[in-house]
Amino acid sequence: MKTLFFLLLLTAFTAAAENVSLKPVSATGGARYKRTTNALVIDFPAYSRKLNNTHPTVNLQLPADCSEYDGVDVDLRLSGGLSASLSINFRDNTGKQCYDVRPIADRIRTTLRFRFNPARKMDKKQMKFLRIYLSRPALSAQFTIYGIKLFSALDEEKAKLVSTAASFGLSEQLKKVSTREELRKFADFLRKKQLDKFIARSTAVTHIPDTGAGFLSSLSRPLPFAGLLDERPVLKGELTLAGNETENIHIITVSKKSVKEISAFITAPSSAVLTSVHPVGAVKTLASHTPGVHTGWHFDPLLEYTSRVTALAPYQLQLWVVRIKTYPPLPAPLQTEVRFNIDGRKFSLPLKIKNYNFTLPERKTLKTATSVYGSKLLGKNKLRFERWLLDNFHINNFSIYSDHGSYGIPVLPSIADYSDAVKRGLNFIPLLYLKLPRQAHHTAQKIAPGKSKQLWEKMSTASQTHYPEAWKQKYIELLKKRIPELKKAGLWQYAACYAFDEATPSEWPAIIDLVKDLKKHFPDLKILSTIADNSYGFQSGLHGIIDEWIPPVNQYNFERAEKARALGRKVWYYTTGLTVDGTPLAAIRTQLGERAIANKVDGWLVWTVSRWYNNPLPVSGTNPLTRWNPESYPGANGGGSYFCMGQNETFLSTLRAEAMRDGIEDYEYYSIMMMLARKRDLADPLRREAEKLFKSLDRSGNIPPAQLLKNRTQAANLIERMKK
Repeated sequence: MKTLFFLLLLTAFTAAAENVSLKPVSATGGARYKRTTNALVIDFPAYSRKLNNTHPTVNLQLPADCSEYDGVDVDLRLSGGLSASLSINFRDNTGKQCYDVRPIADRIRTTLRFRFNPARKMDKKQMKFLRIYLSRPALSAQFTIYGIKLFSALDEEKAKLVSTAASFGLSEQLKKVSTREELRKFADFLRKKQLDKFIARSTAVTHIPDTGAGFLSSLSRPLPFAGLLDERPVLKGELTLAGNETENIHIITVSKKSVKEISAFITAPSSAVLTSVHPVGAVKTLASHTPGVHTGWHFDPLLEYTSRVTALAPYQLQLWVVRIKTYPPLPAPLQTEVRFNIDGRKFSLPLKIKNYNFTLPERKTLKTATSVYGSKLLGKNKLRFERWLLDNFHINNFSIYSDHGSYGIPVLPSIADYSDAVKRGLNFIPLLYLKLPRQAHHTAQKIAPGKSKQLWEKMSTASQTHYPEAWKQKYIELLKKRIPELKKAGLWQYAACYAFDEATPSEWPAIIDLVKDLKKHFPDLKILSTIADNSYGFQSGLHGIIDEWIPPVNQYNFERAEKARALGRKVWYYTTGLTVDGTPLAAIRTQLGERAIANKVDGWLVWTVSRWYNNPLPVSGTNPLTRWNPESYPGANGGGSYFCMGQNETFLSTLRAEAMRDGIEDYEYYSIMMMLARKRDLADPLRREAEKLFKSLDRSGNIPPAQLLKNRTQAANLIERMKK
């Protein structure tokens, strides 16, 4: 019956969709198009300085009134050339606009959803153009567009409520919902029904009236004031983990009445176990680049300086994180409890802790790279924060930009600092940042990055061809001193130069010029880069220049990466925005865990973890509704900011950072599983079982949370069986 209702919703959605005409209004930037009987074929040229075609574009007319819609579904295929993404810009008659970009699969016909961005506040009753474009394409590409339809996300949002509504006998009422305001009111009503049911079930066990408490998985992130619970809370918790692993379990508490104070406490059941329980604070979003997400309060920072919260409103959810770390594997399961005191009323929830019979290595397999942005708030604590990152989250702490290396003079850590970090698990050393050619031209001139780009574009082609000689010599001088030091200290195996941050085609000739000179002096020097070449060097002239490629996560191409690896290259991937409001915790965890190893990525990079410029004050106090501003840059809530500064100069983790660490440790599970499997005969049943599990792992990043945890458990069980 639920399936039938869902199909009816989809049928209604399809019938209501309005087609966008495939007859172009115009084309710019060298883009060309032709109409066929059933499609629009667009040819995008590669970026050319001569054409100055930074954004080759085809313009289509949008229906004027799009107020009932949330974007467009585009039926398309990459039918020629190469591109990792396609962008659409929406414009209204008032001059406001927004854009969306989607990754592209080679040669596969598919439907991609491009959404309006509500943060841009366009007048959807006065829409004008839909502009299909590529941004500074390195290579030419051809797209065949079979159809474009406006879509409404209302039925999509209603479908998420189908199961819960049915459980309360409210399916018919949900069917009658026809506007977003009606949907909001219905969802709020359903939330209260769900919480009342949970409170009644909890009260039967804890004997605390009007109060609910229960365990959730570490991938659950409900909202304090809105939305449904994404899991059914359980009243008895169980956590199983390996030695030298940190794993969490969540708890939610809620009361029908106002609460003055809730505190929580947990006792370590053994000296081999570290335990803690802390409330999770909430941050308030005002707008988002991600269409369709909740605007308002979201749980994120762990309030690690306290074990209590105060001043909760009726039906305000409070999330808690119970963190467990074991060292050697435990001889037997241990039992403990999480004790709560809510306005003088005490109760506890039992928690069983079990260990797998294996231990994770101190130095993890997946390489990581980032930079720590200094700020007034971080102040003199930068080095301490960097050490904390490595020790608690397995994130390599030395800056990919050599600290002041982008537009300043590189500052390199000491060999002693590297050696100490390697003992503590470091597995990657960013040897020296090699600047973009324009950065080298404008270093120490107090030129803003945006102005630097403008000045670069005005330079002659001849000037753009050669890398600045002074910086060539500077790099050679630095490397002649540093490389022997690393080799003498036994650290060379970890080192490579991060270089040419997101370089576009106009900078490639100068990059080639520099690297050829460097390789003459240092033939074993490795260079890794986020350079914007989706062919991984095969079609760009950069083959043999870049040793390790780092495409964006959503543009990573497994087949092309395997081709590069076959020639001795490595391929990482990188992210710029794992946000508070737009990225599920399961998507974050798998990006560094199951998805990463299924795609055989050689490393994971995030540009920075501490972009705190909008926060002059630390998170403080016991009110869970914090004053921390999650907007790390306009419309991006938490992208580049995965930790917070807490009171008394404490560093605070976030739910997203916890998922990152868990992903790195998941990667280790699968690495150990396959290492043990490969030691067995090809026909060995356990080897076959491990290989079957590995082949089933999800490469897309869209894995359901329950399946992610199930796969981890299966991998652990296989490791235990192969170790016997």
